[in-house]
Amino acid sequence: MSGREHVRRLALAGALVIGASACAIEGAQPSGGPGPTARETASGAASGASPDRLAPGELAASGQDAFGLPIPRGMTVERRFPDAVHAVGSVEAEAVANFVRARVSTTHVEAGAARTVFPRVSLGADSSRVYRIEVIRERGRTRLVVKDATPPPTTDGLTNEERWRRAGMQPGGAGVDPEQNR
Repeated sequence: MSGREHVRRLALAGALVIGASACAIEGAQPSGGPGPTARETASGAASGASPDRLAPGELAASGQDAFGLPIPRGMTVERRFPDAVHAVGSVEAEAVANFVRARVSTTHVEAGAARTVFPRVSLGADSSRVYRIEVIRERGRTRLVVKDATPPPTTDGLTNEERWRRAGMQPGGAGVDPEQNR
């Protein structure tokens, strides 16, 4: 073996030892701060994104919300009603749908060419409320509609006649007001 080959092998062995040592020291970083654990590194690599960075096309939350659901950045609340919130913006409908999907609990999503509907979702810890969320593609913009779809509470102990009257009807379906029956 020549001297040149011997030096090359020693350099390669030294590099391998240094690399193996660096891998063995968990959490060490040149800055001196604590680094990620092996589990955090593996989960970060698996998700493909750093927790403090957005993936390409991913939307960040703005300071506005609709019943606890953050409104994506780039959208503004256009109308706010007691049971509905309408937000609009020049963002991609697919990105808004993905933003919503990541923040709600639902078992069913209806996706179409012009709109994505989340018919029955829960927001946050209050699972007693039910919401309907629509992401609608419009001309050059996207509309996000969040509606409170919680049914009114049922009143136990009512007779059928009392239920009809509360609905503004007579038993059989005729209106209470004779003018309604025309």
